[in-house]
Amino acid sequence: MMPASRRRIRFVTPVFLLLASPLVLVATGCRNSGAERAAPAAARTIRAFDSVSVRRITVPVDTALKPLPPARLGPLADSISSYMTFLARIQTVFVAASRANRLLLDVGRVDTKVATPARRRAFEQAARELSPLRLGDRVRLRGPWGASDATIAGFEPWNGRITATLDAPADVDSLAHEKETLVAVALPTDSALAPVADSCARTAPDPALAARVNAVRDSLTQLIKADTAGWPPSAIKSERVHASQAMGCFGSARVMLFVNASGDAAAFVRESAVLLDSAGSVTPLAVLDRRFHAHDAIRAFDADGDGVDDIAAIGHADRVGGTVVLRLDLAKKRLEYVMSGFSWENF
Repeated sequence: MMPASRRRIRFVTPVFLLLASPLVLVATGCRNSGAERAAPAAARTIRAFDSVSVRRITVPVDTALKPLPPARLGPLADSISSYMTFLARIQTVFVAASRANRLLLDVGRVDTKVATPARRRAFEQAARELSPLRLGDRVRLRGPWGASDATIAGFEPWNGRITATLDAPADVDSLAHEKETLVAVALPTDSALAPVADSCARTAPDPALAARVNAVRDSLTQLIKADTAGWPPSAIKSERVHASQAMGCFGSARVMLFVNASGDAAAFVRESAVLLDSAGSVTPLAVLDRRFHAHDAIRAFDADGDGVDDIAAIGHADRVGGTVVLRLDLAKKRLEYVMSGFSWENF
């Protein structure tokens, strides 16, 4: 039997059954030597993200996976492409976030250095040929400002990620310059739509609600910190407790609060997530996220256009992390994984 110190166990409060899983990453970095093999005439069930919710739909494989023309890569671009992994071409939602005063859209990862001008040019050539989003493609951005269109303007490496630069409206570019991290979802679209303004006032809580949030945070911190049953001594010794919150329009609630404890670099985790309304009433939330086991709130925004705020967070698991968007389902009192990006590993 594997010793307890080597077992990776996840504890979440409250306990729930994980029902959803993200779209898998597929490696498309290798150069195409010719047209792709014809896809079988079967049907595949995928997760799609529309203006209402995350839903399951069935599409024919030969329709979802249209063959791309053979990639035309120079020798250096061909070499670098073997270290590039892109999101699936059937991906229907991407994560964008502000980095260095710009809004970048994550489309994959690159596992080689792109430091010299020649390698950067080769990287850009490979990304243009192989990315699931191509130059000039239109995406619908949904963020704290509302919704607006943008187009893919280019590709850049960023901290081990393959990112697409965006030709976005001036107000979105301005938000990307602010100190608070801007996170948005991007949905590929063929139709131009008018901008939509978000009317939610995500201002700081009044003194009474702020005091209530602090009291709930302290209570959850004590409960989670004391609950280390099943943890090995090394995890207990390295335990870290962190709380985070975000203001938003979560139905009648105004604050979303996360409190999590982790040990051995998030190999062992306990987490609580709750909503608080303006009167201070608390609603516990389940968190359905197979990839990340603990979450630190970044900011709230309406990711699916249903009038209820969702949450962007920093997700943590065993020596990995990234930016994740979670959809709030008020009826089922849970947060559901939508998509993640800008992931990192720490081995």
